[in-house]
Amino acid sequence: MSAPTSTEGPPTSSSSTNPIRGALCVLTGTFLLTCHDAISKFMTTEYSVGEVMVYRSAAPLVLLSLILLHSDGPRALLPRSPKGNLTRGILAALTSFLVVSAYARMPLADALTIIFASPIFVTALSAPLLGENVSWRRWLAVMAGFLGVVVMVNPTGDVIRLGAIIAVGASLAAAFRDVLTRRLGTADSTTSIMFYSTLCTALFGLPFMGLGGASLPSIEDWGLFLIAGFFVTSAHWLLIKAYQIAEASLVAPLRYVAIVYAVIIGFLVFDEQPGIAQFLGASIVIFAGVYIVRPERKHLG
Repeated sequence: MSAPTSTEGPPTSSSSTNPIRGALCVLTGTFLLTCHDAISKFMTTEYSVGEVMVYRSAAPLVLLSLILLHSDGPRALLPRSPKGNLTRGILAALTSFLVVSAYARMPLADALTIIFASPIFVTALSAPLLGENVSWRRWLAVMAGFLGVVVMVNPTGDVIRLGAIIAVGASLAAAFRDVLTRRLGTADSTTSIMFYSTLCTALFGLPFMGLGGASLPSIEDWGLFLIAGFFVTSAHWLLIKAYQIAEASLVAPLRYVAIVYAVIIGFLVFDEQPGIAQFLGASIVIFAGVYIVRPERKHLG
């Protein structure tokens, strides 16, 4: 799942920041995450969305459980905030389901651009749900971002692409997930949160495995699912590390390079060629997203 996550690490002092390493972490992590998304899209040609969710979760579940057991024994598997983790896990599973469904129905770059509108939705939701003060400049950026999404959805007459609607749903689900993550705070470790979100994703996909007839992957396909699991786990670790060693105002905008990766991979692997509307909508979404995550500057005088 590539939907962007609010995985901010602990605050770092200016003396401990390392912007170059942070940039390398986010660029590498974003590339791995986009490769994971491409594999997921490719696997939907042979497997149902539920099968993709379950099979690609197998390796991360084993890895995360081993990390938790090694760090603090069996009790590490028990969350400090069960209700919060369950709710976040359900939202993460819903996000994953919608993301994979969108990839199955539309070009990789188009879906990813709409999904990357989630920081814009987070900003819109942070005022009513978190009580955060959102400046009028950021509200303008939110409205501009919505405009970009509308351009990407590209409604023609009374017909709106189903994949685009699903991608918007994925972006909204990711936004609610990230708002809840902020409310959870640091009650549980990042590894614990990732473990329960991955577990919920696998369980959520089980009822959908039988649609169209479930089938066990071949050895080659198991290899692809394992690679996808390694990519997504490594990507999230690198992104979390990036937030720990560099300022969020540097890390967050760099994540939009995923759209560039998606355009290249989509062209090379799936022969996808985005149109003018997609380029225009992506530009608006990226501009609005970068403006939203930049720090507010106080004007003197």
